[in-house]
Amino acid sequence: MQLYKSRDHFLVDKVKNKRVLSVGCADMDGKGSQFFKLKNWTSKVYGLDYDKSFCDKNDDVHFVNLNEDFYMTNEKYAKLPHPDDIDIIVMTEVLEHLNAPITIIDCIKKNWPGKKLLFSVPNGCSIGKVIRTLSNDKLYPNDDHDHLYMFNFRVIRNILERNDIKEYRIDVFQERALLRPIARIFKHFGQSFCVELTL
Repeated sequence: MQLYKSRDHFLVDKVKNKRVLSVGCADMDGKGSQFFKLKNWTSKVYGLDYDKSFCDKNDDVHFVNLNEDFYMTNEKYAKLPHPDDIDIIVMTEVLEHLNAPITIIDCIKKNWPGKKLLFSVPNGCSIGKVIRTLSNDKLYPNDDHDHLYMFNFRVIRNILERNDIKEYRIDVFQERALLRPIARIFKHFGQSFCVELTL
């Protein structure tokens, strides 16, 4: 298990000069900062998101409601990128917001078989969360109020194995430099998990 300094550190070399599909690309604030970073790093980036205003402002971003339309199809969404048009799918800090993470991974696998998927999810057991929980009267600190799921190493592995994904690598990143020495020794306490797999 490798420790990265940030999500960008995990992504940048893997997507450089590739054709990328970014799922959930508008970000929670609707600004799409990760999408625009990907545009700078890649040869081409397409996006899927449920934020209609973000989709309307960006020609290469298409509307898909991942909490309602579990099985995206080109019949329903004529603008879904064809598998031949993309090399890698990226989904950063998205799965924890979705009703059915297992189903979404399955849907992506069916639409873009054989492609690489890079995704990241917050670690529900990170050292930062443990510290905040111990210093707070709430079991799950309120900075994650919009998350439907908490992930740990075992949960991620179970989701992948339920989708019959055999080739994968789970690493971690820790942005806070002060906590990085702990995450370096105890990687399961890293801030977020970053996963690389073949669909």
